[in-house]
Amino acid sequence: MACPEEQWELRAPRRRKRKFPRRVSDKWLRGPVPDRYDLSEAQRALKILADANIEKCLDELVSNRQNTACEAPVLRNRTLRRLNKQWSSLQSYARSQIQGDIDKEFGPNINMQPLNPDVEVKQRFFEARRTLEHTTTLTYHGTKAANIDSISRIGLLMPGKDGHKVANGSAHGVGIYTAKLGSPGLSKNFCDSCKMFVCAVCDSSQPVTEPDVKLETTWKPSTTVVQTKFPKRPTAVNKHPSVNRLGRHDVVRRSDQVLHVGNAVVTFEEGCVVPLFLLSWAPETEPEEEEEAPAKLAPFVPDKLVLRHHAWEPQDQAWALPQQVGRRRFAVPETEEAQLIQFGDDHDPVHPRRGRTVWMVSDPFEGTTSGDRWVKRRMLERKRHIQRRQARQSKEAKLERF
Repeated sequence: MACPEEQWELRAPRRRKRKFPRRVSDKWLRGPVPDRYDLSEAQRALKILADANIEKCLDELVSNRQNTACEAPVLRNRTLRRLNKQWSSLQSYARSQIQGDIDKEFGPNINMQPLNPDVEVKQRFFEARRTLEHTTTLTYHGTKAANIDSISRIGLLMPGKDGHKVANGSAHGVGIYTAKLGSPGLSKNFCDSCKMFVCAVCDSSQPVTEPDVKLETTWKPSTTVVQTKFPKRPTAVNKHPSVNRLGRHDVVRRSDQVLHVGNAVVTFEEGCVVPLFLLSWAPETEPEEEEEAPAKLAPFVPDKLVLRHHAWEPQDQAWALPQQVGRRRFAVPETEEAQLIQFGDDHDPVHPRRGRTVWMVSDPFEGTTSGDRWVKRRMLERKRHIQRRQARQSKEAKLERF
C-alpha cells in the first residue's frame, strides 16, 4: 500500500526554542547578604521558640524563686525586736522633747500620729547613729498630700538620686530640707494640706567659727566722689567679709552630712534623717458650704506599677518563656542551659534583664533557582572587582603626589 505523498516531501528542520532565564528581581539582587553567624542565630532562636514549653521549665522556675527569696535580707526575730525597741525609745524621747513646743506653735488640738516605716529605713538611720558622732535634732518637713503615704513608708529620699527629681529647688545644695523647731511656717509653705512631718536628724554638724578678719588701715581717696572731709586717723576697712553666709542667711553649723543655714536644716544623706510623727491640725477657718461636686473617679493605676520614690514605677518583672517581642525581634535565654527570660533594664542593678535579643534574619537564597543564585554571585563578584580597582587607583594617585 502506497503512503500518502505529503509524508515523503522534504521539510525544513525544526529549530529548538532557546530558553532565556527568567528576570531576577532587582530588589533581591541589591539586598545585602546576611552574615552566616546571624543567620544561624536566628534559626536557633526559632527552634527555641518552637520547643518552649512551661512544663519543661518548672524546675528552673522554682529554683529562680528560691534564689530570689534567699537574696532578700532576712532578719531574725531577736534582731527585729531590738530594732523595734530602739524605734519606740526614739519616738518616746522625741515626744517628750517637742510636746511643749508643738502645743505652743499649733495649739492643744494637734494630732501627733507615730509612724512605723520600713525596716530598711530604720536600719539605715540607726547605722548612721552608730558610725557618726552626732546629736539628735528634731525638725519639721512639709510636703504635698500626695507624698505623705510613701514618705511614711519608705522615708525621705535624696533628690536627684534614683530618678527622684528636685521638687522645690536647691538653694543651699541638693539635699533633704527641713525646718528647725520654732519655725513651722518654713515647712508650711510647702504643704497643700493640714499635715506635716516631725523628723529626727542624725546631726553631725559642728559650730562654724568666723575666720580671722584682716583690716586695712591705709586710707585711700575716692576716685568717683569729690571729698571735702578727710579722716584725721586711718580708718579700718574689712577686706575679707564673712564667708559663712549662703545668700541672705548665716551658716551656723556645718558638716559633710548636715548643714544649718538660717532656720533650715539641710541633710545630704538619706540615712541621717527619718520621719517620726505625722502632725495634723484643723484648718484655721471653716470652709464655706458649697454645692456637692460630682464624685471624681480615682486615677487609673495599672496593675504592673508599684509606689516607689513617691511615684508609680514598674514592679519586678516575672520570669517568662522565650517569645517574640517585635516584628523582627526575639527574646531568648542567655545560655543554652537556661530556658526562661526576665524583662528588665541592663543598667538597673535592682531589676536586671535576664536574656538576650536576637534579630530575625531570613535566608536570602530560600525559594530561589540556580540561575538566580548565579546572577547574584556574578553581581557580587563584579562589585568586588570594582572596589579593588578603585582602591588600587586611589593608592597609585597618592604615590604620584609624593
